[in-house]
Amino acid sequence: MKHHSDDPVYVISVAAKLVGLPCWMLRQLDNEGLVSPTRTAKNRRLYSDRDIATLEYIRFLTTEKRVNVAGIRYIFELEGRFDQMAREGGGKMNR
Repeated sequence: MKHHSDDPVYVISVAAKLVGLPCWMLRQLDNEGLVSPTRTAKNRRLYSDRDIATLEYIRFLTTEKRVNVAGIRYIFELEGRFDQMAREGGGKMNR
C-alpha cells in the first residue's frame, strides 16, 4: 500500500535511524518547532516522508555545515522568504 509524503508513518526510533540522528535530537527539533511530526492519541510522534526529508536537510546542515539550531531556524526563515518572493514576483528578485 502506497502512502503520500504527508502521511505520518514512522515512529521516532525508525525516523532517527532513517536520517542518522539520535532520538533526543529529533525531540529537541520538535520542541524547537523545526519539525512538527503528527501526534497520536497517546502523544507519540509519527513522522512523514516530508518530515524525513526535512530531518535529512537538518542533518546535512548540522554535520556538514556545522550549523546550530538557531542557525537552522534562520536558514528556514530565509528560505521561506525566498519561496514567498518567488511566488509573488515570478522568481525575480528586486535589486
